[in-house]
Amino acid sequence: MALLATSSLRPAVAAGPRYWTLFGWFREFRRDPLAFLEQCARRYGGVAKFTAPPITGFVLSDPEWIRHVLERRANRYGKGRAFRRLTRYVGHGILFTDGERWRTGRRLVQPAFTREKLAAMEQPMMAAIGALLERWQRSAIGRGEPFDASREMAKLALDVVGRALLGQDLALRLEEFSEIVTRQLHHANYLVTTAFPLPHFVPTRRNRRARADTRRGFAELDAAISDRRRSGLDRDDLLSCLLAAFDDPECGYMTEQQVRDELLTFLGAGHETTAVTLSWTWYLLSAHPEAEARLHDELERVLGGRAPTFADLAALGYTRRVIDEALRLYPPAWAMGREALVEDEIAGQRVPRGAAVFVSPWVMQRHPDHWEDPERFDPDRFLPERSRGRPRYAYFPFGGGPRRCIGDQFALLELPLVLASVAQRYRLRLVPGQDVTPYPLFTLRPRQGIRMTLEAR
Repeated sequence: MALLATSSLRPAVAAGPRYWTLFGWFREFRRDPLAFLEQCARRYGGVAKFTAPPITGFVLSDPEWIRHVLERRANRYGKGRAFRRLTRYVGHGILFTDGERWRTGRRLVQPAFTREKLAAMEQPMMAAIGALLERWQRSAIGRGEPFDASREMAKLALDVVGRALLGQDLALRLEEFSEIVTRQLHHANYLVTTAFPLPHFVPTRRNRRARADTRRGFAELDAAISDRRRSGLDRDDLLSCLLAAFDDPECGYMTEQQVRDELLTFLGAGHETTAVTLSWTWYLLSAHPEAEARLHDELERVLGGRAPTFADLAALGYTRRVIDEALRLYPPAWAMGREALVEDEIAGQRVPRGAAVFVSPWVMQRHPDHWEDPERFDPDRFLPERSRGRPRYAYFPFGGGPRRCIGDQFALLELPLVLASVAQRYRLRLVPGQDVTPYPLFTLRPRQGIRMTLEAR
């Protein structure tokens, strides 16, 4: 999908599209959000200002102004009203909160992602990967039957998160929970791309389904929490970290409900972003056999047929660059929205309190000012000598500043382990005749999935 017709942006100016009403903007954005963001960058430059009474909005595609919002002046911007609509369905985990509540939650969750804790996650990660490979070998998938790679990667990523962060083997619930997450993502998309969504208590089919999914998800996590508390075990994982905060008499923040809300955030959002990245990675490798051959050569040279470990990742440079390039072309978090909490100034323009501000990895990571031949799959563009001088916010699939994804290092350990383990055993081949297109929900999913077959190596 081409981004820009020219090779550079105009200087940042306070120009942009105008709409008669807020409904008009929501209608255009909902129809094709990627196209809206691309058009703002192409037509109006690094700072595009749009008006849709009663709101004012900005789309930023200048690395320095993106840094201003995400990093330098991050305290002036929050997730805002659109995200607050979601809390009834997903709780008040750190992904969805602002201010002191977010700072407290982030501080309490951070110890679960130290270097030492991440090192201990290798075993549960590899156990989940091994379970996937065994299941494939026993099933029709292993005999060449077509399957949806995005669905299989969602189940794998959910299993990894369950084992590594919750100490739970979710094998019996993978299918059901993955379907719940898919439906909730569609509902979340409706809530944040509709000017005035119907209140949750209106008994529409959409609202009834969303409430039922929320109850089921909460019930599953309540059961997991109860099981852990009854066992008395400290598995040194995220759940143990949250329960330790709950048991601390001086910590009034971590209630039973907050423990559940944080778990739901990491179980849902954490597995979804990894699954999407893996799906697009297999798609890109299948479409670029020369890159796939280089990947296989590296795996054979470094691993010699044995299972990968964290210690191997430093030597698997091309494997990591394949992941980086997949994240560049198909960032799971394709756009990030903020709301101005106080008045600010961007490029000499007044940003009123309550203004909407959008930054887009999808736009910046395909921007010809920062990437040569940006539509081409080229993992070597991440070699040090080719990355030198590239602006920080030309590539930010995990966000940036204080709200950078807390699980980024978890993902960057998991992704190459999965890629190396599966690619040693199989080639994934794209079923011909598909129309594989990105579908910008909360994450950048393939619209109709990705049908593939396995070819044993």
